[in-house]
Amino acid sequence: MKIKKINATKLWIFLLPFFICSAGNLHCDTIILKSGSILKGIIVKEYSDRILLRIPNGEVGIYKSLISKIIYLRPEQNLLEIGNKYAERGEFDEALVHYRKALQVNPDFEEAKDAIARVSESKESQKEISEEQLRRSLGIVIKKEGNEIKVASVDTRSPASKAGVKPGDTIERIWDVYLKYEKLDKAIALLTGEKGASVSLTIRRQVSPIRRKIRWYQKECVGIGISISMEEGGLTITDVSSGQPADKVGLKPGDCIVAIRGKSIWYIGLSEAIKMMAGQAGIPLDLTITRKVRIVRDGYKKIKATPSLVLPVVKEVEIAGIGVQIVLTSKGPKVVNVLYRSPAEIAGIRKGDQFIAIDGKLTKGVSLKETKKLLRGEVGSNVQIVIERNSSLIRQKIPGKNFGGIGCMLSKGENGFEINEVLPNGAAKKTGMKKGDIIVRVGSKDVTDKISFSQFVEEIRGPVGAELTLAIRRNLVIKRTKIRVQ
Repeated sequence: MKIKKINATKLWIFLLPFFICSAGNLHCDTIILKSGSILKGIIVKEYSDRILLRIPNGEVGIYKSLISKIIYLRPEQNLLEIGNKYAERGEFDEALVHYRKALQVNPDFEEAKDAIARVSESKESQKEISEEQLRRSLGIVIKKEGNEIKVASVDTRSPASKAGVKPGDTIERIWDVYLKYEKLDKAIALLTGEKGASVSLTIRRQVSPIRRKIRWYQKECVGIGISISMEEGGLTITDVSSGQPADKVGLKPGDCIVAIRGKSIWYIGLSEAIKMMAGQAGIPLDLTITRKVRIVRDGYKKIKATPSLVLPVVKEVEIAGIGVQIVLTSKGPKVVNVLYRSPAEIAGIRKGDQFIAIDGKLTKGVSLKETKKLLRGEVGSNVQIVIERNSSLIRQKIPGKNFGGIGCMLSKGENGFEINEVLPNGAAKKTGMKKGDIIVRVGSKDVTDKISFSQFVEEIRGPVGAELTLAIRRNLVIKRTKIRVQ
């Protein structure tokens, strides 16, 4: 790998000198500069005027004005990029064609899904906007502070307040658009829209819960009352104990910790992050978290349309269903979104759950159209669903033993190992497992009928603090209701 120095007046570098990959390295995104230089790495974020490129020794920022062309490693990313260029020119139909092609390549590509939602809304309406209309729509006032968009104020009992947004929060993303370096007008345009339509935000917030002594099984320790795991999105809070310091400062399951004591933990493992959080009782622990929230707009007054600015709007119809959005995968239908307060959410269905059977019919190999038909029916009727879910949990010490477990009572059934009881405060409880769930895989090993009970117990036992991945299968009965869909 050769080191190439780049003139500081032409290329702003965030962290370290940039390394140029060899021409034979195909496992990289490729950036071709106007100077003719070729840079390789992994593009992790794209802002309005620059992109952030990850290289072996850190990350660098490259101004778009220096770039001639970007070639992405993943074909779906290239299709997304082409679609974005059409969207920038206002050619929304062409943009949607490329976004949908990206989803055909990778049905789980979240950025393409967000882009479709964003551009579909933009295509519907172009309206005049203002800060006052944003306040009437969501109940917030935002401001530009440095390179970021901050929440200046939140009206009491407004949609933003009900969603948990607070003054001082930084808005990192709206849909799939990163707001750092963006203009305030663009953020307002993305936030404002029709009454009843929703908008997805990622907010960043700093909190400082005060460490205290906490009782854990028969042992006393110092902490803030959370359980964490390293997931795809980063260091994620999986459980918050009621009444403990984390609960008092408003932390929630699903929040991602991105910095501890002001230090980014992007490249830090779980065990090192836990060490960084340790400290004495009575001392605050400074955390920076990100949280994805969805706000349903309310009180928006329609105004005269103007072609100069783009605003989202969603047209809705009513159907009978359970309130999930699904895509097809090689294993069958997979949940990519669960509607707020829908029967599916109330029954405990989550994003990422895999449908195994609907009303006794196996769903693997069934078309998306047929799956939707199986889910829909008469309002008030029940639908029986079998789901499969992957859960990652941290083994906890079993009192009186020198190994860790998951905190539940089990028995062997016909289709796997059934959970008969979930112990309070155990790892299984914290990840949402329930009595009646059937464990069908431990890691990548199928345990439905391949091993004995004693062999299975040895599979789930292990060192205290070690991570364990399980796949559980759950039977649900859900009552269909009227669902509003786009």
